[in-house]
Amino acid sequence: MQQANESTTPATEEAPAPPGKATRPSKYSPADTATIAERVRSARIAANKTQQQLAENTYFKSYISAVERGKMVPSVQALGVLAGRLGLPVSFFLGESDADLSMLTESAALPPSEQHRQAREDAVVLLLGEAEYALRQRQQDEALKLVGTEEPPEDLAALHRPRWYWLKGWALILKKFHNEAISTLEKGLSVTEALRAQAPQSQRGHLAEMAEQLRLALGSAYAELRQVELAVEYHRRGLQAVTDGMVSDPELKLRIYVALGHDYLLLGRYQEAARLYDAAKEQVNEVVNPLAQPAIYWGLTLTHQEAGDLIRARMSVQKALLAEELQDNVVLSAQLRSLFGQILVQLGKFE
Repeated sequence: MQQANESTTPATEEAPAPPGKATRPSKYSPADTATIAERVRSARIAANKTQQQLAENTYFKSYISAVERGKMVPSVQALGVLAGRLGLPVSFFLGESDADLSMLTESAALPPSEQHRQAREDAVVLLLGEAEYALRQRQQDEALKLVGTEEPPEDLAALHRPRWYWLKGWALILKKFHNEAISTLEKGLSVTEALRAQAPQSQRGHLAEMAEQLRLALGSAYAELRQVELAVEYHRRGLQAVTDGMVSDPELKLRIYVALGHDYLLLGRYQEAARLYDAAKEQVNEVVNPLAQPAIYWGLTLTHQEAGDLIRARMSVQKALLAEELQDNVVLSAQLRSLFGQILVQLGKFE
């Protein structure tokens, strides 16, 4: 049986190789809406901002009020803007991660000169949020423009610098500049580990997860270069971090499972690949990612197909198609149907 090759990667909105979080849906569940409302209000109050200050010139004060009361649901882009102004990740507002809001209170009490510096830093953090949004839309050129310089901007606080390296590395992977991506990500990992060693306890969890984001990206870059054994080393470190409880972000856990499963698939280690994809299946319900389930079943389909278990391969691709038909992704749907056809031919189901 031939080992899987580059054609095993589906053309989703995000290829499995890049480390960034997947595109979020434009609509949220009622539970998501309530969480967003509560957390926007809590973060705004902690930051000592009025609704008008949070709205700035982009939105009306009444819009912020409606969001905080759960009467209005912000778009993905709007939520990213609000998150950037409050200096918190989007995942916090969706209830996927936690944050120390006392840090916002402390920054709000700064003297005017420090508040000015904080405003410059917030502007840079907002640019990073816009860069991440661009990457989710696979607009890597736009993301690189937003990330900008060869090194993190001077106004960017040390705690946010790992994210800058991660975003730049992700953009370079999407541009297929894999060696440059590896150089950037390795430096980012070194910076992150040094910060983590000196950081107060309240910041170490965040830095630990950023280190795993960078490792995941490094492994993905090596996998793209077909240096799969190196990819496995990085992704297994990530799996160990999940096992040790160092990773709380459910989507990061899922991406580690999928990335390592893909590595094992490329190496022909099909039982281990299936085990990782099964672990991802158990995690998928905790993640707001419409493409996660079809991507996992895609991997399982290829794993079973390469292992010669065509019955399970057919079952997996049917489940992938069932999940994907709820979304409007014509390219992935066509790829899955093509794969389904190949499996039916192998089964002798020519009709």
